[in-house]
Amino acid sequence: MHRKRWNAVHVLFELHPCSPLLVKSGTLSPNPSLPDMQFVRTQGPQGEEVFIPGSSLKGVFRSFTERVLRTFGEERLACDPLGKESCGRKKEVEDAAKQGNSALVYRESCLACKMYGHTRLRGRLSFTDAFPEGSWKTEIRYGVAISRLTGAVAVGPFDMEVLVEGHFVGSLLLENFEVWQLGLLGLAVRSLNEGLTRVGFGKSRGFGEVRMRVREMSLEMAKVAGLSPGELWGAGAFAGDAERKAYGLRSDDRLKGIPEGAPRDLGVYVRTVYGPQEGQEVLERAAECLGSFFGG
Repeated sequence: MHRKRWNAVHVLFELHPCSPLLVKSGTLSPNPSLPDMQFVRTQGPQGEEVFIPGSSLKGVFRSFTERVLRTFGEERLACDPLGKESCGRKKEVEDAAKQGNSALVYRESCLACKMYGHTRLRGRLSFTDAFPEGSWKTEIRYGVAISRLTGAVAVGPFDMEVLVEGHFVGSLLLENFEVWQLGLLGLAVRSLNEGLTRVGFGKSRGFGEVRMRVREMSLEMAKVAGLSPGELWGAGAFAGDAERKAYGLRSDDRLKGIPEGAPRDLGVYVRTVYGPQEGQEVLERAAECLGSFFGG
């Protein structure tokens, strides 16, 4: 399916922490003056700065999506990506991959892997790293681990560096997607904004509550006959009968009633750019249609 490009959604977003935030560095510093748990850093134009890796955000979104899918269909809809029965280890998938049959690999994968990928399938959704915009501030918090047997301190005290001021800007890209995949993306964003999903370390300590705001959304769709204003087509609507059967796509893969915006003709594509409110509305409309996809 990646040999073609039927549609794409590009979202420029802001992440606003509503509680202390800690995305831990995977390495330990030899400097004893630094905290035991440090916020991950990189070199930016203004020197060293904290950031949120795109892989961390993708992990948060995938974990939420898997929980939602298992609510409806258990392992049939979302495998254990680290388990022995993961989609990447299925015999049917391994044989199809060896034969170069990408359609069968996609069709035999669970819904979570169709969206996020596995070792033999490239995912539809990708994130960039999110970097701070403007000033930011961290502070040191302290903690201990309590023994469940004695009630005394078992480990610690240890110190943690948490972000207490600032916000981040990043982007995500969803390509060649089906409408239900956009709906699950919208549902994950809603979960973040309602405080039901958190980011980083210390979630049970009250850390990691964030709000994701759409700054700008760009929707591109292949320029084909029958595409109407205010209508979004998923991959199944663009594909021919043979492709739909091979990949297991739906012919009614359409979302109606989205903001029309101001489409721009790019020759082979039609691009519509949405502002914050309209972009959020597109995600919400897609999330509302999930019930019909799951038979609700």
